Amino acid sequence: MLRTVSLLFLCLPLSLLAETSAPVSLESLAKGKGGAAQLGTPLSPHFRSSKVGKFIGDQSPTSSSRYRGWDFLVSKLKKEKIDTAYLESVYSSLEMPLFTPVTYKLKPKESKQLYTGFTNKKKLNKAILFLQKHKNSFHTAQSTYGVSPFVICSILLIETHLGTNTGRHLIVNRLSRLASISEPNNMRHNLALLQKDDESVTFAQVKQRGLKLHEMFYPEVVALFSLASERGVDLLSFKGSISGAFGLPQFLPTTYFRFGTDGNEDGEVSLFHPDDAIASIGNFLSGFGWKDSLSRSEKEKVVWNYNHSQAYVDTVLNVAELLKKM
Repeated sequence: MLRTVSLLFLCLPLSLLAETSAPVSLESLAKGKGGAAQLGTPLSPHFRSSKVGKFIGDQSPTSSSRYRGWDFLVSKLKKEKIDTAYLESVYSSLEMPLFTPVTYKLKPKESKQLYTGFTNKKKLNKAILFLQKHKNSFHTAQSTYGVSPFVICSILLIETHLGTNTGRHLIVNRLSRLASISEPNNMRHNLALLQKDDESVTFAQVKQRGLKLHEMFYPEVVALFSLASERGVDLLSFKGSISGAFGLPQFLPTTYFRFGTDGNEDGEVSLFHPDDAIASIGNFLSGFGWKDSLSRSEKEKVVWNYNHSQAYVDTVLNVAELLKKM
C-alpha cells in the first residue's frame, strides 16, 4: 500500500499530558512480529527516498563522510546527553544504511484511497474476533479511560492489521532520515526536484519546510537513544514501520514515553503485547479529551491528534461504527 514516492504527510502527537509509571520493556518490545508496514500510523509513512538514491547537483554527503553520510545529524546529537561511543558506533556501522536523499512536498495531502480497504467484511470479522479474544483488556481500557473498545480496535486494525504487520524496518534509520531532512544538500536536492514541476518554488520555501520537519522528528531520534540507554536495546536490530513507529499501535518514541501503559500489570510496557497496546491507545485518546459521549465532530478532533489526516480520522470512526453494529 506504500505507493507514494515523496513526503505527502507527517504528523507528530505533541501532548505532554501523560507518562507511563511502569518500567519500559524494550527487550520484549524489540521481539515484535515483522511484516510490511501499514498505513495510518501516528506518523503517516508516506515518504520514500529518491528513486535514484543520489543527490542532484552538489557533492553527496557520503563522499567524505565519517558516519556514512549522517554527519549532519551526528553533529547535533553529540550535543545531547547521549553516549558518544555508542552514537558513533551506530552511525558508522555497516548495518546502518548510507544517508540518501529524502524527498518531501511543500504542501502535503493524503488521499482517501489509502484507507478504502478497511471496511472490507473479512477484515471487520477479524476485528470482531480480536475484540472477543481480548475483551477483558478492552473492558478495562474503557472503564479506565472512557474510550470505546470499537474505536481502539479500529485504530489497531488500521495501524497494523491487529498486530500482524508491525514493521520490518530499522527504526533508527527511518527516524534519522526524517531528522536529517534539513541537511543542506538534501534541501538543495529537493529544490531541484520541486523546480522541475514548478519553477517558482524558492529555496526559502524548501528550507522552511525542511526545518519544520527536522524540528518535528529530531526529538524522536533523541528519545530513541534514550530507550536504548535506559533499557539496553540494540538500535541496529530494533525494527518497526517505514515511518519509524513501532508496536501494535505504531507509536513514535516520544509518544511511547508519554502514553505507553502497562495494561496487563506485569511490570513492563510492551507495545507488541495486545494488553499494553489496547491500554496505551486508550491512554492516548483520553489524554486528548476523548469521551464516548462526544459529538462526531468533537471525536474527529481527538482522533486528529493520532494522525493529522482527515481521511484517517474518518476511517477510524467509520470502522468503529461498523464494528459496533456487528
